Amino acid sequence: MRTKHLACLFAALATLVTVSCKKEDKTTKFAVVDKEVTVPATPATGKIAYTLENPIDGEIVRAESESTWLHDFAAADGTITFSFDQNFEEERSSKVIVTYSTFTEIVTVKQMAADQNIATDPTELSFVGEGEALKVKVLSARNWTLTGESDWVTPDIKEGAPEAEITFTAAMNESLKERSAEFELHLFNSTNVYKLAIKQVGAKPVSLIKDPNFKAFMLAAFDKNKDGDFSADEMAASGAIEYDEDNDGSVTTFAGVELFPNITKFKYTTPYSN
Repeated sequence: MRTKHLACLFAALATLVTVSCKKEDKTTKFAVVDKEVTVPATPATGKIAYTLENPIDGEIVRAESESTWLHDFAAADGTITFSFDQNFEEERSSKVIVTYSTFTEIVTVKQMAADQNIATDPTELSFVGEGEALKVKVLSARNWTLTGESDWVTPDIKEGAPEAEITFTAAMNESLKERSAEFELHLFNSTNVYKLAIKQVGAKPVSLIKDPNFKAFMLAAFDKNKDGDFSADEMAASGAIEYDEDNDGSVTTFAGVELFPNITKFKYTTPYSN
């Protein structure tokens, strides 16, 4: 009988040991897989993997960062997802604090530096002689600044972000000759420089005759092919100018007459002429 009681006692102890071992196996374990995560410079979604054994009812995985370029953290099924903004500058990093119940893990998120390429679309600007406004888009992954000066073409901005547009406004070319200017785009924290070439064709000769009545008079006298402008041969032709305000209209300026170097006679009559 005593032997039977001892056997029962040993069986009970064995059961307790088994139960005790099973309780130890249910210990909660939490850890992140990688302590450092690298993401590209362009905006996208990043991931932090974690392992969780024996989760605790009511507890959830949380992640946060003090950096504003990391946001929208969410955790589910062993993965923390987050969004990150575009990096326009050098490589940067931030700490992400991951917590679960009493567990705390620190993950470093590194974001690659912005690309240092820079160009424009279009690659150069060409203005008509009368003057106009043209736009150019800066193709870069970083912020930029614009340098350069010109007395005939001006930009509306001198610094900006990637993909920003610059509007250049050119004044009228008061000469028949083509003219040019150059501006430089400098990337932030980079030695790369992009040179933007700008040119403007010479003015149309007819546009340099400012007074409308005198312009009509000169077109009638020298525009032999009637195309509304003066060719080099037409401007080189010899001839006489006899302008009478009674017949041809009042005039405020004879600007543009210098384009015709072979004028043999110039006579100007006003209503007040003797």
